[in-house]
Amino acid sequence: MKKKTVRKPRYIGAKIALGTILAAIGLICVLMYVSFESTAVHVTGKVVDLKSESHSTGRKGGKVYITRPLVEFDEPSTAVHHKALAKIASRNTDLARGQVVPVEYDPRDPDDTVRVESGLSFLEVGVLAAGLLLVVYAVMQQLEFKRASRALAAT
Repeated sequence: MKKKTVRKPRYIGAKIALGTILAAIGLICVLMYVSFESTAVHVTGKVVDLKSESHSTGRKGGKVYITRPLVEFDEPSTAVHHKALAKIASRNTDLARGQVVPVEYDPRDPDDTVRVESGLSFLEVGVLAAGLLLVVYAVMQQLEFKRASRALAAT
């Protein structure tokens, strides 16, 4: 009679390592967002112009095109008028010249930290969640393997 065996899960270490890396990247992105939001001033601004840019993807002929709005707004505490290019491209692709938009910026450097308010990206949260789920899945696989091995040894 053939002896029963429990198949050992494969690549547990790699799954845990990859999940940990993904979770760390997602966590860093979320913490950067929270840090910015804790000091950001929220005002209303107006889109003055739309600047299109292209970035190489590293592949032959591969380019990514983004549009960043040039916005103008007044700093509420000093009434200083600012005109700045948003550092982060808006997820809203329907922006138009003259459109009133919510703007957020760091008061220590208003001209270099402007972004059209877009909230936390689903990508950031998704990377964090995927990493955590991968780690939990790998740990659960390992625990199930140990439980099944003990049950087999007891019979």
